[in-house]
Amino acid sequence: MEILDTILNDAYIPISGVSALVAILCFSAYKHTVLRYFPVILLYTFLSESLATYLLGYPENTVLIYNIYNLIFFLFFFYVFWSFVQQKEYKRTIIFSVSVFLLTSIINPFFQNFMLVSQLYVYIVGGLLLIVCIILYFLELLYSPKVLNVKKDLLFWISVGLLLFYVGYIPIKLIRIYFVTGSEVLMSLRRVHLLLILIMHSCFIVGFLWTKKKLQD
Repeated sequence: MEILDTILNDAYIPISGVSALVAILCFSAYKHTVLRYFPVILLYTFLSESLATYLLGYPENTVLIYNIYNLIFFLFFFYVFWSFVQQKEYKRTIIFSVSVFLLTSIINPFFQNFMLVSQLYVYIVGGLLLIVCIILYFLELLYSPKVLNVKKDLLFWISVGLLLFYVGYIPIKLIRIYFVTGSEVLMSLRRVHLLLILIMHSCFIVGFLWTKKKLQD
């Protein structure tokens, strides 16, 4: 387990950097879509993770970094899925999701200090609503001609990565906060968390490479 822990701890930040680099190298394949802003988010992710690790001895600074990051990350992807889906009912659902998320973001600081405490409700609500948006996208994709060539659809791979991560990590976050105190269990949950990060970014990278190949064909 020590070897696995070392690999996971050493890999989860670099893979976000690799993901951002591949996104930049393949930029020409999706620069005409709203995903053209995604490399900025990936770079922001890499810098936030790196900065949080560097400041690990100062929890209050780390918390603030992630609280700001989560707001930007969720709002970006709500915008992405709203832009991609065509059905008006789905668009209205996403707009409603954004409203709920923003309301949660306003209320949460009254219960948890934004500067010092991780905004749990913002994260959980944002993650659950993002899952809803992904499902709506998949449903629309299922009944469109794009489904025949889905492996070269960049948003498909991004959605798979995000779905696997949030479906896996939301329960981990809740269990870690409310139910578990033992160090061994916490370590096991951390392993799964880091593994989910690796899987998510691997999906992103595969998506960028397939999209680049589609442009070359």
